[in-house]
Amino acid sequence: MYKNALPFWKKFNDTELEQTKLNWQSFIKTIPDYPHGNYSGYGIVTSTSANSGYIGTFQRTLAQIKLLRWLNCQLPIEIYSFSDELNETEVFILETVSDVQVKFIDQVVDNESRNLSRYAIKPNAIIQSRFEHVLWLDSDNIPIKDPTYLFHTQHYKKSTAMFWPDFWIGSSMSPIWRVLDLECRQEDYEQESGQILIDKKKAWKPLNLAVHFNRDPVIQNIWLGDKDTFRLAWKVLKVPFHFVRKFLAIGGFLYTRIDRNGTRLPGINFCGHTMIQHDHKGDIIFLHSNAIKYNPNIKYPVELNSRISKPNPWKIYRRYSNTHAYFRPQVIQDSFAFCTYLPTGESGHYPPIFETDMHTLVSPNITEKYVEFGGLVLEERKRKPNETEIEVVDSI
Repeated sequence: MYKNALPFWKKFNDTELEQTKLNWQSFIKTIPDYPHGNYSGYGIVTSTSANSGYIGTFQRTLAQIKLLRWLNCQLPIEIYSFSDELNETEVFILETVSDVQVKFIDQVVDNESRNLSRYAIKPNAIIQSRFEHVLWLDSDNIPIKDPTYLFHTQHYKKSTAMFWPDFWIGSSMSPIWRVLDLECRQEDYEQESGQILIDKKKAWKPLNLAVHFNRDPVIQNIWLGDKDTFRLAWKVLKVPFHFVRKFLAIGGFLYTRIDRNGTRLPGINFCGHTMIQHDHKGDIIFLHSNAIKYNPNIKYPVELNSRISKPNPWKIYRRYSNTHAYFRPQVIQDSFAFCTYLPTGESGHYPPIFETDMHTLVSPNITEKYVEFGGLVLEERKRKPNETEIEVVDSI
C-alpha cells in the first residue's frame, strides 16, 4: 500500500518534522480538564452532507439511521454537517426519524479545519456531541444488529475506547514515527475508523490530541485522513484502549468482463467493496461499504433464489482463515471498478481463504432493508472507448 508514498514522504525535511513534534507536544499542555456536566449518556454520532461532492452521502446517512431504528436500536442519534452542506428540507427529512438531531460543526472549527481535511469533522463532532459515551459511524457503515450492547461489554467498560483494525500495518518508512516519537511495531494493524467507541470522560486528552492531529497540515499530509489519528493519539499519551483482534473480512461479488461487442471475456474475478468488521467475540456487526460508491455503473442482479428482491452487491464473504501480521490485501482501481481482494499463494504469508455466501452469515433482510431505505446510491457515467463492462455473476 505504501510503495507509492515513499517519494511523497521524503519531501518532509528534518526542520519541518521537528517543528510538528514540538507543536503537538506543546498542544497537550493546553488541553483543558474534562468539563464535568457538559456530557451525559450514550449515543450514536455520524456526519452527512448533500453538496460536498460525495455522491449519495445524504441518502446513505438517511438509510443508515432508518436501518438502526428498524433494528430496534433506541440510542439517540446526532448527525453533524458543515454549515452550508444541508438545506432546511434535508434537515427536516433526517429529523423525521425518531430521536435524531441534526447539528452543525462550530463555525470556528468549520473555518479552521474543512479546507485542510473534511475528515476533521469526525473528532470535532465526537467532542461537540452531548454524549459522554459515543459510537461513531461513518455514513457508509451498515450495522447488522443493534450495536448498543458494545457499550456494556467488559472490553469497553474496563478501557477508554474500542477500535477496529484496517487491512494494513504501518510502514516503518513513514516519517510519522519520528514526529510522534513512537516505534513502528510490525504486529500492529492500523485503525479503520468507520466505527469508533469512545468514553469521552476517560479519553478526554487523547481525543483532543486526535483533533489536533486532524488540524495539523504536516500530519494530515503524511496520513491523508483521520483513520489512524485516534489510535496513535492514544498510544502517544499511553492511554489504554481495546483493539478488536479479529482480522476483518471483505464483502463483494464475482464478476467477469464484457467487451464493446457484448462478448464475455474469459476469467472470473472477485471484487471486494465492503470492510466487514466483527465485535469483541468475533461476530459480524458492521458492513463498512466504503467502496461501493466508486463502482458507478455496475448493475447488481436480483438474487435468483428470491431471498432478496432488491439488487444485491453483497454476494460473497471472504477472509483469511486466521490473522497474520504480514497480510497484504491489494486494491485494484481501473476506469470501471474499485476492488479490494486478498492475495493467495504458496507462501506461508498467505493462509487459506475462507469464502461463503454472504447471506449465510448476514440476514438478507438487513441488506434488502438498507437498499429499500435508499442506501445504495451509484453515480452513472459514460463508458470510455474500448472500455470493458463488468458483469456480476452468481457462480463460477
